[in-house]
Amino acid sequence: MKLPNKTAGQLLGKDRNLAQKAAENIINNCDIEAWKCLIDNSEYIFDYIKDRAGKTLEKAANKDNAFNLFEFLKYHSPDWDDCIARIFSNLNEESITNKFLNILKNGTDDEKAYAAKYFCCVNSTEAAQALFEGTKSDYEPLKINSAKALGIIEDIPSLNYFLEKLKSDDDWEKLDACQFLSNYGDKNHFLSILKAMKNSGMAEYIAGEAASLDELCPHFESENHELKELSLDCFGHIVSGLAEVWNLSAIIDFKVYDCLEKLITFSKDGHNSELSGKYAYLLLKSRYQTELFVNNEEYRFDEDKNVLAELDEIYGMLMSEDDFFWSNQFENLKNDLKSDSETRKIDAIKVLTDFEYKSAVPELVSLIKNPEETEMVLCEAVIALQKLDSINKIQDRDTLLSRVNNENLVAIIKNALI
Repeated sequence: MKLPNKTAGQLLGKDRNLAQKAAENIINNCDIEAWKCLIDNSEYIFDYIKDRAGKTLEKAANKDNAFNLFEFLKYHSPDWDDCIARIFSNLNEESITNKFLNILKNGTDDEKAYAAKYFCCVNSTEAAQALFEGTKSDYEPLKINSAKALGIIEDIPSLNYFLEKLKSDDDWEKLDACQFLSNYGDKNHFLSILKAMKNSGMAEYIAGEAASLDELCPHFESENHELKELSLDCFGHIVSGLAEVWNLSAIIDFKVYDCLEKLITFSKDGHNSELSGKYAYLLLKSRYQTELFVNNEEYRFDEDKNVLAELDEIYGMLMSEDDFFWSNQFENLKNDLKSDSETRKIDAIKVLTDFEYKSAVPELVSLIKNPEETEMVLCEAVIALQKLDSINKIQDRDTLLSRVNNENLVAIIKNALI
């Protein structure tokens, strides 16, 4: 791509000699404008080009010119901080470590973010307290880099602080703790994040933190039943969050293809038959979402070619299964309407409705007739019948409304019954 700054453009170009000269000019002359140009246009530059440019800058840096880069710390970018950290750590100078310790305590947020990244490369227990303070910052790059650096030195006080915070009743506090644990990088706390996800109103966000810490797919076969079920739930939240909470590149980051391939195998083999409804939900939900992304250009137009290729692979795998396979999934999911779990019932209702599966109408009517059913399930069942053009199947509407105390749910049901 053509950048407005000539030197920055040459650094990214294919001509290796020009790129090397550009790197030397940027560092030797402390070319802030070129550096800012790289940062301002970073989202439009392919990762492999940024990686190549970073290595070129590293090659151009030495003990005589590297100190010029301290001026660059005023302008932070997560795409370039690793390059700066490697340059300084390669010099192996105690004076540089001391300077970064001071920056971590007294610098701007941008400068502190670079310093925290430096301590991801150069381990220092002396930086632990300042890094811990960095995890409390509102500036995301500083929070993330500080947590990663603390994880590398295995700092226990900060870990215990956030494990305690994970028990909070406040969803924002929980999410903050999960973000720390994910970046800290100790997989022993994977299950702790999943447990925090279970009853959170921010489950999709927490699921992303769990899936960033550890791969989900291997846990689908765990002998620990709780870990297995929560990992499956986590994958469900990942699928729900695609294109809403995260962009589509998450299908690569969270290895969605591998997870779906495993679920297809489970479903065909009758693996853990008590979970067949959950497998069906995840497969059908994924199919619905994938078809949506593939068939609507609004989801695809701004995505990297590797992401689109992965999306097509997932779509191809799902659509290669025959009608008999998918018919079984619908029946397995319909059986979840008889589950003891409110969540599984609601999940099943929503996906069956998405696919306009009218064969589920008798079961939906039975849910409404069941005097033990929860208010949320009643509401979802009514909405589903409305969308399936079967609202006339509800007979005793006054009795139905008398069983719902939540005013908001009453209003939703009345609106659906009109």
